[in-house]
Amino acid sequence: MNPQPYVWQALPPGGAGYAHPLYAQPGPNPFVQPQIPPPSTQFIPCPSNYLHEVSGRHQMEQQERDKNRRLEETNKTLEEGKQYLVKEIERLKSEYEQLRQEKDSALEKLLHEKELHLANAENEKRHCAEELSKQLREQESENKKLGRDKLIIERNQLRLDNAKLVHDADQDDAEITNCQEQLQEINAENEQLRDGLKHKNSEISKLKQRLDKLQEKADNCRRRYELCEEDLDKGRQALERKEARIVELELKLKEAMGCVQELKRELDATNTKCAIAEKQAKYAEDELRRLDRGGTATSNGCEKTLWEQNNNSAANLNSAGNTKSVETKENKNSKSVRRYAATEAPISARKFGNDQRF
Repeated sequence: MNPQPYVWQALPPGGAGYAHPLYAQPGPNPFVQPQIPPPSTQFIPCPSNYLHEVSGRHQMEQQERDKNRRLEETNKTLEEGKQYLVKEIERLKSEYEQLRQEKDSALEKLLHEKELHLANAENEKRHCAEELSKQLREQESENKKLGRDKLIIERNQLRLDNAKLVHDADQDDAEITNCQEQLQEINAENEQLRDGLKHKNSEISKLKQRLDKLQEKADNCRRRYELCEEDLDKGRQALERKEARIVELELKLKEAMGCVQELKRELDATNTKCAIAEKQAKYAEDELRRLDRGGTATSNGCEKTLWEQNNNSAANLNSAGNTKSVETKENKNSKSVRRYAATEAPISARKFGNDQRF
């Protein structure tokens, strides 16, 4: 194999097995320029190219042999499949022929049976037609005879029916006259009932008028009752307000009474002190007079007697103050009750006849 004279087709060193194209080499050519001998000299193949060529040839031959072997195996398999299909086709053809023969024989048998059945049916049909014609002739003769007998029976029955109808008509005439008499009696009773109904209707109208009046009275009573309830609610509310005011005033009265009691106690203590001072002054004056006269009364006994008198007078003043406070409290309660009665009396004493709302 001669080497290619072009630089871009030269194999790279190391035996890569393919030549790089010129456009895939960046920059300058990295390979060394091979030394190509002149044409007159004898060609000495490169060891790397030769080995590569030999190995490539062996691979191609091996691939060819494998390909041929696979083709032979495939052909053999196809032949076997073809033979199997041919045998199957032959077997199916034989089965088809056998089934077709069986079908033809079954069809022939069915056709023969059908022909026999049709023949039997025709014979039976002819026999049935003869029997029916015979029965029809007999039936016609019987019908004529029965028609004559029926006409005779119907004529006799009509005679009997006419006689019965005449008798029934006579009875109906008697019943009609009786019903007319009863109708006249019923009409007279109806007139009496109409008169009674008119009288009852007049009574009912009077009762309705009376009921309307009673209903009006009941409505008026209901309205009056509602107004009374309203007045009662107002009175209760006023009473509750008055009671609350009374309770509040009682609390204030208690507080005032407490203050008064304290003031009274202070006043009693002051009065007691004043009385003691007056007594002491008076006693001192008396003592001075006695001393001037030469009396021998002791000051301790006089002071004790004076103290007891002052205590008794203070107790009397306290009891008088308590009695007066109780009397003033009762007077205030009675005044508040009279005031409440004066304010609430017009509501409770209202008369429905004088009420302008009705």
